Amino acid sequence: MSSTRSVDSLTQTHVEKAARAIKSGRHVPDDEWREKGSGLSLAFNATSASYMFRDRARTIKLGALRLVEDDPQDPTLITLTIAKHLAREVRAALKAGRDAKIYVRTYREQLILGGTSASDAHVFATHASAQGNSASVGEMSWTWRECVDAFLKRKLQKLKEGRNQQQYARYLRHAAFTPIAGRRVAELRFLDLFRIQQALTPGGGPDEDGRPNSTTFRCMSEAVAMLDWAKTTKPVESGLAYVAEPWWRQIKVDYSAKKRLRAPGPDELARTLAIVEHERRRNDDPLVVMPGVLAALRVGIATGQRVGALIQLERANIKTHPDEEGWWIAHWTADQMKTPLDHAIPIPPTAYAVMREAWDEIDRRRALRGLARSKWAFPSHRGDGHVAPNAISQLFDRLRGKPARTSYKAAREREGKPGPKPSPSRGRARPNLFRLSGIDDWTMHDGRRSITNELVNAGLGRAASAILAHTTEIRLPLSEETLHETMARTTSKHYFTAQQIHLKTEGMKLWSETLTAALQRERVSPKRDH
Repeated sequence: MSSTRSVDSLTQTHVEKAARAIKSGRHVPDDEWREKGSGLSLAFNATSASYMFRDRARTIKLGALRLVEDDPQDPTLITLTIAKHLAREVRAALKAGRDAKIYVRTYREQLILGGTSASDAHVFATHASAQGNSASVGEMSWTWRECVDAFLKRKLQKLKEGRNQQQYARYLRHAAFTPIAGRRVAELRFLDLFRIQQALTPGGGPDEDGRPNSTTFRCMSEAVAMLDWAKTTKPVESGLAYVAEPWWRQIKVDYSAKKRLRAPGPDELARTLAIVEHERRRNDDPLVVMPGVLAALRVGIATGQRVGALIQLERANIKTHPDEEGWWIAHWTADQMKTPLDHAIPIPPTAYAVMREAWDEIDRRRALRGLARSKWAFPSHRGDGHVAPNAISQLFDRLRGKPARTSYKAAREREGKPGPKPSPSRGRARPNLFRLSGIDDWTMHDGRRSITNELVNAGLGRAASAILAHTTEIRLPLSEETLHETMARTTSKHYFTAQQIHLKTEGMKLWSETLTAALQRERVSPKRDH
């Protein structure tokens, strides 16, 4: 005769008693041991027992009682611990309007068959019950790669096109993330990202200063930002909706950027230009410097503009200076600048002459190939684009004695007549010309400080800020029209006021005179020991 027995709490003792009764055949079919208040019960049938959830409205089977000898990989057999968890979550699912049966089935499959942790199985099951289907893990949430793609699609819309977007994207698409690229975001844990952090640091540990490098810092910072975004704005798609604690915020990178204070003097800048000119004219293995790169170097030093914006200058945006004979005005749109405003600077005659020489040479080469002249002020010697953003950095590497980078790749070993063998390097190994010439190592960005120091010492600090387009400079925004169109639309006086052309011209005159005098001295008696 069947009966229902209430217990304060089902315990392992009850489970063991039930197992003994089933094995001996002494159990009573249709008997039920019901736990007070939770809805969980253990109901017997003819051959075994099952955990059930019962309330006034419905009855849901949670799973069969697992005995010691049963298959541990059978998802229909569950332990008391799993049964208690399922009873709690079934009640919560019914209250929230989710499909409780799907939660039970998905949780058991993911925990027992999928081998996931209890917390991950809960995330997947909750998601599935909310969606009304028991989709597989792969169909329910993003992989790391999919999360990166979604995050970058949103993030890159806020960045300027071109190099800014490429530089930002490269951190989250770094090769160090390859081991987790195909894994579900909801499956990842602290140790997974920590291992990525270790892999990002050269040698698997801190750099020579005992600290992680900047790439480690940027990659991990962007990863944390992406996971924050995914949890707050895409919790269902990412599978992070039910992750209680944002474990990724435990990732800490002990890094602080080293502030550069290097500011080469005019003599060092001029000596660098003189070295490049000298090395290009050598009869024995001259230094190969393309016209567009040489012009960008010369104009970059003369004007202090950021290389990324400088090389995007178009010839159509260079117009004659109405008040200074032989001078020109170069104009960049806001999209080309690091700042959100348009920018214009006076170009001295000496710098413009170098640009014209580059144009003449490259346009002549293009004409021989039946091509129109390049639109860029600093054209590349190949293709229709401008010089590469890293062209000057690579030139400086050559001056430091580093070998030129090549794109050659060794051909595979194969039978038959071998093809031409690429040269392992371009030209002889050079010494460190910076060191031999008494020049402290510097970068193009350091040259911007040189202009600032020179003009501030002369009482023209505001001119330096205006020339270098510092963010503290207050100017009226211009349209995205070319300089010619802008000048035609507005009066010359308005344009000059908005861009502080007179102030910039005063500063540029002083800097140009200083740099030209230094370059003349270096050309006459260069300080070179090689």
